[in-house]
Amino acid sequence: MRSDEFLRRMSEALAVSRGGDVSSAVRQLAELEADAKADEPGEVSQEDLGDLSSLLAQLLETVGEKKEALERHRARAQRLEDEIRGKAVAAAGNLAAAVLLASDMGNNELALDLGKRCLALYALHADPSPTIEEMIRRLREIRMGQSKKKPAP
Repeated sequence: MRSDEFLRRMSEALAVSRGGDVSSAVRQLAELEADAKADEPGEVSQEDLGDLSSLLAQLLETVGEKKEALERHRARAQRLEDEIRGKAVAAAGNLAAAVLLASDMGNNELALDLGKRCLALYALHADPSPTIEEMIRRLREIRMGQSKKKPAP
C-alpha cells in the first residue's frame, strides 16, 4: 500500500469518527492496520503505523475497549522508548568523545558543559563504554582542578 493511500484511508476513518460513528472508525482503522502490515515492509513508514496505533488506542478507549487501548498505548510507548534509548546512546558516545577532545585542547569549560549533556543522555541507558568511562574520569579531574592537559597553543 502506498503512503498516499494509507493517509487517505486514515483521513476517511477520522471523518467517520468525527461524524459520531466511532465504532465504524475503529473497524476501518483496524482493517487499515492489517492491510498495511500485510504489505511489503517499508511501504508504510513505522512512524505512520505508530501514529495509527495511537489513534486506534484513543478511539478504542472512547468505545469502552480500555484493555486493548491500554495495551496499544503501552506497546507504542515501549517502541518509542527503545528508539529514544538508541539515539541517546549514540549521542552520549559522540558527546563523550567531544568532552575528551575539548579536555585535550584545554577547554575545560566546554568539556564540563558537554559532559553534563552526555551524562544526562547516559542516564537514559547506561552503556559501559571505555569512552564514557574515560570521560567521567577526565571530568572528575577537571572538577577537582587536577586536569593534566595543558591548553593548546
